[in-house]
Amino acid sequence: MLLAKASIGRKLLFAFLAMALLVLMSSFIGVFGFSSVAKTERNVVNSAIPSMIEARQVAELSSRIISSVQTLSNSKTEHQRQQSGKVLFDQLSALLTHIKQLGSDSFDSKLLSTLESDVQKIIDTLGKLGIGVERKLFLEKDIASRTEEMRNLAMELEQLTRTQVSNTSTIAVANVTHIYDLLANKKIDKAYQALDALVEVDLDLSERLHELHLLAFQLLNQIEEIRTISDSSRLNDIRKQFNHNLLIMKRRVQAVEDPTRSVQMSDLLTKLEQREVVFGIVLSRHKNEQESQTLMQDTLTQFTALNTTINKLVDDSNQATTKAVEELKTTLNYAQLTLTILTVLGLVIVVLIVWKVVYVSVLKRLAEYSSALLSIAQGQLKVDITVKGNDELAHMGQAIITARNTAQALKVVAESEIEAKRQLEEHKERLEELVTERTVQLQDANKRLNSEVLNHAKARQEAEQASRAKSAFLATMSHEIRTPMNGVLGTARLLKDEGLNSQQAYYVDIINRSGKTLLAILNDVLDYSKIEAGHLEIRPIDFNLHYMVDDVNQLMQGRAKEKDLELSCLIESDIKPFWLGDVTRISQVLTNLVGNAIKFTDSGYVDIYVSLEEDNYVTFEVSDSGIGISEKEMETLFDAFTQAEGGLSTKGGTGLGLAISKRIVEAMGGALGVESEVGHGSRFWFTLPLEEGKEVVKKESTVHNSVQAKVLLVEDNPVNCVVAEGFLSSMGHQVVIAEDGATAETLFNQQRFDIALLDINLPDCDGRDLLVKLHQIQDALDLDTSEKTPFIAVSAHVFSEEVESYISAGFDGYLAKPLDKDALCQLIQNRLEGKTLLLEQVVKEKQPMKLDSIINPQVIQDDMKVLGKEKMHHIAELFIQGSGEILRLLADASRENNATEVKQLAHKLKGSAGSMGLLALYQVCQSIEAATAPNDSYIALRDELESKVEQSIAAIKQLLG
Repeated sequence: MLLAKASIGRKLLFAFLAMALLVLMSSFIGVFGFSSVAKTERNVVNSAIPSMIEARQVAELSSRIISSVQTLSNSKTEHQRQQSGKVLFDQLSALLTHIKQLGSDSFDSKLLSTLESDVQKIIDTLGKLGIGVERKLFLEKDIASRTEEMRNLAMELEQLTRTQVSNTSTIAVANVTHIYDLLANKKIDKAYQALDALVEVDLDLSERLHELHLLAFQLLNQIEEIRTISDSSRLNDIRKQFNHNLLIMKRRVQAVEDPTRSVQMSDLLTKLEQREVVFGIVLSRHKNEQESQTLMQDTLTQFTALNTTINKLVDDSNQATTKAVEELKTTLNYAQLTLTILTVLGLVIVVLIVWKVVYVSVLKRLAEYSSALLSIAQGQLKVDITVKGNDELAHMGQAIITARNTAQALKVVAESEIEAKRQLEEHKERLEELVTERTVQLQDANKRLNSEVLNHAKARQEAEQASRAKSAFLATMSHEIRTPMNGVLGTARLLKDEGLNSQQAYYVDIINRSGKTLLAILNDVLDYSKIEAGHLEIRPIDFNLHYMVDDVNQLMQGRAKEKDLELSCLIESDIKPFWLGDVTRISQVLTNLVGNAIKFTDSGYVDIYVSLEEDNYVTFEVSDSGIGISEKEMETLFDAFTQAEGGLSTKGGTGLGLAISKRIVEAMGGALGVESEVGHGSRFWFTLPLEEGKEVVKKESTVHNSVQAKVLLVEDNPVNCVVAEGFLSSMGHQVVIAEDGATAETLFNQQRFDIALLDINLPDCDGRDLLVKLHQIQDALDLDTSEKTPFIAVSAHVFSEEVESYISAGFDGYLAKPLDKDALCQLIQNRLEGKTLLLEQVVKEKQPMKLDSIINPQVIQDDMKVLGKEKMHHIAELFIQGSGEILRLLADASRENNATEVKQLAHKLKGSAGSMGLLALYQVCQSIEAATAPNDSYIALRDELESKVEQSIAAIKQLLG
């Protein structure tokens, strides 16, 4: 009754609420049922089934492990043993993993503990079994090698005894023949004597040697039996027989008449006796086999217990899985029954609600009113409608009647709607145009965005190119700066060699120190560019670590004394002297650390400490009492071009030393670190893995120039020309300079040279191309190998790859800029020592001239044609200055009674005189140099020497005008 009077909205609301309630109940029951099912399923899937699978895998692994144990026990080689051991270890690891994954939720924890305990016992037993198998293989290999040696010795002994038996038989036959001869000659007495000798000596000796041969053969059989015997009692019997036979054979060997064979057989018996230890090894093998069999039996017993436990686990897992599946089935049955009942009940209720409430009260009346509305819409205004009830549909009926009465008004409204629709279409078209315009704008924005992405990629590529160009720039700038540095340092060295007063020498020392400091900075930059370019190479050689550390200590003592610092060095006693490593790089890093410690320490000490860690790791420590480093500074301390604040403006440097050192140490497989506290000093250390090296002998060598050569110098830089020419002239060499490749070719066509120095970077060609042309000129002369000119490359490019390219191009040597006078002297000395040089030939050719002749004008004139008058004037000035300085140094050396220095100075002056054709001066210098007491000879010839120098200078000036 209440529903009949209710409004349509309430009726529909009731109907939908009822259906919603049914759906909610169904959903709730369904969710609850399926949650129970899911819970049971999770129990099966996450617990029961995995546990069952794990238990079965444990059982399978147990069976596979038993097979692997048999394989391990039957291993015949070490490789098979290692492979079987690895497989067995992997299987045991997998077994333990699966046991741990079983979980105590699904199985009895005590059962799992028992299982793990059984597995651990098996692992321990298998470890012992593996050791036993390894020992068995070792013993078998040892027995095989020893028995093979004994077999060879026994075979040799058997052959020797057989030979002796044959010899004895031959002798006996010969004696029998001799007896027949005696009987034929009717020498009965001698025949009886020979017959007695045959019986008493020959046959007795034959019998003993036959016994010796039989014993040797028995020894050979016993040795063969040793290899396969497994009975210890039988082995002991053979051992006793073997020793007994050896004892007898030692006595029988004494009966061998041939002393050489007797000694050979005695020696073989001694060697066999020494190898009797093989019986003990065979007993050890037998004992080891028994122990292995015992361990194998224990393993099988333990696996039996393990399989029993595993079978229990499998049974438990099967029961747990069966129980979980039964629970899942029961839950599914309850859920299906509940949902079926609820579905049938809900369907009946829904049918009643739809029929009574929806169809009768709503849809039927709504269809009637809809038909009336359709008629009115078609213009049929005469429509009869019966309005019943007081609900919304009744109100609708009243509204339809009202609509019929107002049809005209609706027509006007319809026309207004048509106009509004037309305007709406126009507005829609305008909106579409706006959308199109906005789309074009977005496309333009996307194009600009893509362009920005391309620009960013291009900028990143340019940044990467700039990074690569940086290293090349550093190397190029280092080369370009090293060229003028050659002039600075070389000129300073020339000034120092000219003999200066104390103030001038002081200034030159300042130039040298400043130049070397700048060169060290350049070397740091060059090293850093090498590292960044990936050209850093580690070249390990055998070296003496003690000498290397001592060299660094001695090198830095001077700098430490300048600051009144105590520089000490300690090398642990367990560090051997000889190691294999890149001694140059190690010394570079250690020198850098010690130099930094001295630089940043104003008072106190600097300590060097070297110790040995495990696995041949050698640690070098440098401690100081300097300014220290803060924690913030240590974060960037090993970055390039950084330095602690305490040294930014006062200590100098590039800030590259530590960065380079760290890269070098890491390239050698080591590590570099620091510990420091501000105001309390620092401790730098680096550890390197080194191998023990072979013994090396420290060579003490001093460079002395003993040759005077004619040198072709190809150099376009005027300053470098002066420096190189000064160095060469001071050594007594004659120098011819070419400023480009074309001039060098011309000079090489006109003259011969003892050695040629070629700059790589020339204004008109590359030094390597020039080398090819000069080789062609030289090959056309068809000279002997000893007469050919060596070519030396000179360049400021010092990368190892570049140096290797020079050598591979055909150069006979390499010199780096700036030139080092000692290195230049050493290279020329090594290349030309023992060869007949052009200057020596000139001097020898001019020997027939009068000895009192001061100068051979032809030498000066020939040189002037080639070098020009101006260059000859310059050379003359160098000679005048150099000869005066040499005379002063000779006087000083004579007062100090330094015969070696006197001889070297005389040799130097002799070289200069020979290159300029000053034969009289050459003879005097040669007399002093060749004397057994050079100082006494100099004292005797001092006046004559000074006179010849003055006469030579006057003759040179006269010739040059």
